[in-house]
Amino acid sequence: LSLRWQSRAAEVTRKAVVAAEATINAQITPTVIKFVSQFRYDVIQGKLPKLTIALPATHALTRLVGEQIRDWSVATDGDKQILTVEFIKAIEKTYQITVLSEQTVETTPATVSLTPPQPLDAERESGAFTVLAEDMQAEVDSASGLRQVNAAAGSLAAYRFSARPLALAL
Repeated sequence: LSLRWQSRAAEVTRKAVVAAEATINAQITPTVIKFVSQFRYDVIQGKLPKLTIALPATHALTRLVGEQIRDWSVATDGDKQILTVEFIKAIEKTYQITVLSEQTVETTPATVSLTPPQPLDAERESGAFTVLAEDMQAEVDSASGLRQVNAAAGSLAAYRFSARPLALAL
């Protein structure tokens, strides 16, 4: 009979290595800017027990769509809010989550800065950012960290990005 003992400290938990692909739509109306931010996570190494997404302080979270969500919470951290999503079972391979948020438009005409939600757990992020205007006139003042691409019919502007920070002023 042989017995072996192994301490729990020997179980090394590797930090998950994650890449994110974002598809962000911002719909501008006279009273509110509605953001639909869809993030597709590719877990390259390890498992992801939870994920965090930064929302600008000016955003109100209206809905969260995703599978295997156990719990979520929003905490204010300086000039941003941190959305933490915990899973029933740690995520492996791929995961998709959609964050719906709104930013109030105080007055028109106005210069508005569009800052979409940002995944914080990703080693790298790339994606598309599309802007639509409904019942109002909007024009782009400046764009940084964004590469303009052909916009689909009905869109004001469309961009691709491969890193943060990014900013769009209208």
